[in-house]
Amino acid sequence: MMKIVLLVLCLAMTQTLSAAGEGETAPDFSLNELDSTKQHKLSDYRGKVIYLDFWASWCAPCRVSFPDIIQLKQDLADQPFDVIAAAEFQLTSLLPSATR
Repeated sequence: MMKIVLLVLCLAMTQTLSAAGEGETAPDFSLNELDSTKQHKLSDYRGKVIYLDFWASWCAPCRVSFPDIIQLKQDLADQPFDVIAAAEFQLTSLLPSATR
C-alpha cells in the first residue's frame, strides 16, 4: 500500500513539475532541511546538474542506494553537480492542494 501511495505522489509531482521542456528552466520548488527550518529552493542550484532523489525510511532499496549516491557526489565534486534528496513526508509540500 505504501508503495502505491508513494507512486501516486511521485506521479502527481511529475505532473506538477514537468512543465519545462528541453533547454527551459525547471519550475522552482523548495524543501526544508530535515532537522532545521532552512529551506532549499531548486533555483538555488541554477547552473548545476541536479540528481533529485525521492526516498522513504521504510524503502530498503532507497537505503541501499545512499552509499552510491554519496559516492557519485564525491566523484563529481569538481563538477557543477549536486544531490537533492526528498523524503516521502516532504513530498506533500510540493504537490498542489488538489492532489493532497
